[in-house]
Amino acid sequence: MGRRALAVWLHHAHRSNARAQAEISRCFVSGWGVTRDVDLALKWLLPAAKAGDPLGQSLLADFYFNGEDGTVITASPTAGKPCNGRRKQPSKASPRP
Repeated sequence: MGRRALAVWLHHAHRSNARAQAEISRCFVSGWGVTRDVDLALKWLLPAAKAGDPLGQSLLADFYFNGEDGTVITASPTAGKPCNGRRKQPSKASPRP
């Protein structure tokens, strides 16, 4: 992303445009046209996600999932196990009287 595009996004982001805030965040987390800065990325990303912007919410999920905030996410006990998409059926117990 070029400096011109970044300037346009900044113009709109400062006016609380959630999509622009999400795009600015993407620039800072990826280092596109700016020095990579995860603190600035989060500064722009939180309001975008809170405003309900789908891109902002998706990027925020990626931000935390990838550990950009410095936390380590460990796999759950069910990670990697196949899922057939069906819920376990309750047992066929006799009905209560």
